Amino acid sequence: MVKRTKNILVFMFCAVFAAGLYIWFYPLDYGHITAHGNVEGFSMNIRGDITDCTADICSVNVKTGVQIIDFQKDGYVSDRKAVQVTRFNTTDISFSLIKIPSLTKSDFIPAEEQKPEKSLPTNINTSLIISPVWNADKSKLAYVDLNDDRLKIYESGQAKTVASLKNLSKNFGLLWSPDGKYLFGSEGNGIYFINTDKASRKKEVLGFSPQYFKWAGDDALLANDDSGSLYIINMVSETISPLSVKFDLSKSVYGKDGNPVSFSYDKTNKQMSVESFDVNAVEKKTLLSKYDFQPGDIRADVEKNIYIYNSSDSTWYSLDY
Repeated sequence: MVKRTKNILVFMFCAVFAAGLYIWFYPLDYGHITAHGNVEGFSMNIRGDITDCTADICSVNVKTGVQIIDFQKDGYVSDRKAVQVTRFNTTDISFSLIKIPSLTKSDFIPAEEQKPEKSLPTNINTSLIISPVWNADKSKLAYVDLNDDRLKIYESGQAKTVASLKNLSKNFGLLWSPDGKYLFGSEGNGIYFINTDKASRKKEVLGFSPQYFKWAGDDALLANDDSGSLYIINMVSETISPLSVKFDLSKSVYGKDGNPVSFSYDKTNKQMSVESFDVNAVEKKTLLSKYDFQPGDIRADVEKNIYIYNSSDSTWYSLDY
């Protein structure tokens, strides 16, 4: 009887121990993942088990070990991540989905972007100044006064001299930087770096005439030469450097990300390429290529939505990227 009782106790102990091992290594062998993404309404594919997420943050329990997760959303390139999941712990993981660019016929006819005009102050003799230009918020007016060949900034009813600029023609142009710290001047093959805070200026004479200037942030500009080659002009170091790419700024508009978008056309293959220039990475990216699409124009509306005109069917297309 004692032996039988002992065997029963041993059996019960083994059963409890086995159950404990099972619970420890199977039902409790899970960790927690919290995923943070750049889009809402995505899915997580973990070894064929799909979890749909309605927000840009999603949490799920996952078995421990190294898990391969595919983050997916229709119209986007999926992003695969490997993550080490540990028991009872929460692992944060970030992902980024890149939208697949597309062109869609649009009934909307975009107008060319028109900047609101502001009249010049009445106490300035406009016949004796050249290249008047307001800054972004229209609080400062820069111009060259031909009476004394000085660059001046008019603000709050007063004109302040910034620098001496002599022997300029009426083709001289000025551009304010977005933050209002710099003025960039150009005339033919001569460019001018002007720091309004320091009231300093530097002139550089180039071997070509740069054109089609576009700001790339607050302290740099992009420019083309006659062949379409791209240059970057740094207002801080007061230098101009060639970039090993061609990007047509004459047919470019700013996208929502602040980067210029343009197009090129291969007449032989009848192929259009839509390109973006990443001002932070300083590189050109091809957004999409399309055959039998002859681009005629590119425009952006006030919200930076981009439209491209197809001369083949006389239709505007919206660019989604």
